[in-house]
Amino acid sequence: MLFRTTYNYIENFDLIYDKEILIIEDSEISSIKITSILNKLGFKKIHVNHTAASGLYSFEKLIKSGKPPIIFLNFLPYTDILPIVNLIHQIYLDTKIILVSTYDNKSKKVQDMVSNGIYWNLQIPLSLDELSTVIKNIKTEEKLFDNNANEKIISYLQKHSTLVLEDLKTIVNDPLKLDEIISNMERDGLLIEKNEITQIICNNCQSSSIHATYCCTACQSPNFTQSDLIEHYRCGNISLERNYIDGKCQKCRKDIGCLGVDYKKTTNFFSCSKCNDTFSEPLLINNCTLCNVKFRIDEAIWQTSKTYAVVNYESHNL
Repeated sequence: MLFRTTYNYIENFDLIYDKEILIIEDSEISSIKITSILNKLGFKKIHVNHTAASGLYSFEKLIKSGKPPIIFLNFLPYTDILPIVNLIHQIYLDTKIILVSTYDNKSKKVQDMVSNGIYWNLQIPLSLDELSTVIKNIKTEEKLFDNNANEKIISYLQKHSTLVLEDLKTIVNDPLKLDEIISNMERDGLLIEKNEITQIICNNCQSSSIHATYCCTACQSPNFTQSDLIEHYRCGNISLERNYIDGKCQKCRKDIGCLGVDYKKTTNFFSCSKCNDTFSEPLLINNCTLCNVKFRIDEAIWQTSKTYAVVNYESHNL
C-alpha cells in the first residue's frame, strides 16, 4: 500500500480543474466571457488582470506561492506580446500560455507565436467546445508526465530506505510539483526529513544521476585486478604476489622465506589488465547518465541535498 498510496498522491494532487487560471485581457467583456466558460468547465480559481504589468505581478505571486497558473493572454493586432511571453517563460518555463486573438491558426503571426512558446491559439469568438479541447490536451499531457514520474518514483522508493531530494529532481523536473509531492507525503507520515548530505552533481548539466567507475591511473581502463605486492629482502625484488610461483622469487629463484623476516607484503595493490601498469589506488571517474559527460572528482560540482527517511513501510505495505 505504501507505493500505491504514493502513486495516488502524485496522480491526484494537481487535478486540472483545481489549477489556478490567470487571464490577462484588457477587455472586461472578453474576460467575463472567458471566465464564464471556464466556470462551466469546472475552474474556480480564476484571476483576472486588465494590464500586462498587473498580470505579470499576479503571475509572480502565484509562482512564489507554488501555484503555477494556466495563462489566457489577449493578443490584439496592435500589440507586441512576445516580450511578455518571454518574460513569463523566464520566470517559469513550463507555463501554458493560451492566446486569445482574432487570428486563425494558419496565420503567420500565430505560427510565429507558437514557435516562441505559445501553447495554443483561441480565435474569437470563443466557444465552449474549443476551450474544452485545449483543457483536454493539457490534461492528457500532464497525465502522461505524471504516470511516467509515478512509476519512476515508485521504483526509487522500492530500492531505497532514504529518499535524496536531488535524486528525485532527475525524475520530476518541475520543482513546484516535486515540493507538493514531498509535502503531501510528509503530511501523511510516509516521509520524515533527516539531515542534509553533500553529493556531487554533473559539471555539465547539474544532474545528480552519476555512475562512478574505478579505472587504471595510466590508461583509464576499468579492467584491473587487485593483488598484494611482495618485496623480497634478499634480492630486492618487488613484484605482485601472483608472480611468486610456488613461493619462489622470480628474480633470484630462491624461496622467499618468512613474512616479516625475509619479505614484506603490501596489501591492496592493483594491476591493469590492459597496460600492465601497477598502482596503489585506482582513479575514480564519474559518468553522468543524463548527458554522458565524464569527469574526475576534482572537476565535480558539490551540492547539499535534503534527505528523507521512508517510514511506516510495514503499516502501508500490508
